[in-house]
Amino acid sequence: PFPVRRLDRVTEREQALALVFENIDPGEQVSAFRPLIREEDYTLYQTLGYYVRRRPGSLADNLEFFLRFSSTANSDASNAYEISMRLDKIDDWQTIDIPLAEISRLKIGVPDSLLNVPTRLNAEADVSGGLHVKIFGKPSFSQVRRLQVGVRNVGDFRVESGEVWFNELR
Repeated sequence: PFPVRRLDRVTEREQALALVFENIDPGEQVSAFRPLIREEDYTLYQTLGYYVRRRPGSLADNLEFFLRFSSTANSDASNAYEISMRLDKIDDWQTIDIPLAEISRLKIGVPDSLLNVPTRLNAEADVSGGLHVKIFGKPSFSQVRRLQVGVRNVGDFRVESGEVWFNELR
């Protein structure tokens, strides 16, 4: 999203995460994840941001990019916030800003008895910036144990190939 820096005549390496995929049928997804050794607390942030881009020329229509913050380290979607957006026209780096406080407020009004059921979709809403949010179980931005990024085919036809880059969660 910005020029690679040079320090003492040495060019720093660009280290975006590239999700390269083929033959994703409707409803299927591909993803990469990172379990965290220690819980991370994002409650001091008003917003959290990242960059995302479709590889130019990539045949990635009808895709949705998602970022999932899980309060459990396992691979399921229990106790997680999932933030997603469509990738129809992103052929250049796009800055995405996640309004954490707005997303956390979505849990208000959901009965505790429902929040205590892992993997249950408890809330779903569109928030500022054109982002779509799903809340599973009882996640907490003060206890993030796993980060996951991915793409999902939300169209009616198979996506033959594509590549999406994710960079700099900040």
